[in-house]
Amino acid sequence: MSLETLEKKGADMSRVLLVDEQPLVRVAIKRLLQDEGGTELVAECSSGREAIEQLRHCRPEMVIMDMGIEVLGVFDIVRHMRTIDPQPGIIILTTTLDASFPRRIIKLGVSACLSKSCSAHEFYKAIRAVQAGRHYIPEAV
Repeated sequence: MSLETLEKKGADMSRVLLVDEQPLVRVAIKRLLQDEGGTELVAECSSGREAIEQLRHCRPEMVIMDMGIEVLGVFDIVRHMRTIDPQPGIIILTTTLDASFPRRIIKLGVSACLSKSCSAHEFYKAIRAVQAGRHYIPEAV
């Protein structure tokens, strides 16, 4: 592979910060990201405070974050992240997804909201939408 090809490949990769308090979930999401390609995991953490620090340090283009982050609520974390850097697309993962929730959280600056029970295909659709600068709400919601 030529240097030009490697540089182009790197330029097409979205830098991702992964935030989930459960190590096994982080492993599974990392595997999904590796299998799909197009992303580079630049940091992972297990708390909102760590996520804010990593956002400052790593400057990701995308944040994938569990809704159930402890101590700081996800709404406060998103607000704080947006004051630090309004650019990254934010995907929220949740165990429960009612019809009104995604629309409310998108008003805060979140790009996509998915149930943790979604398919890999749906997860990849959300990733691609966010990479393209669009919002993503599952059709089933």
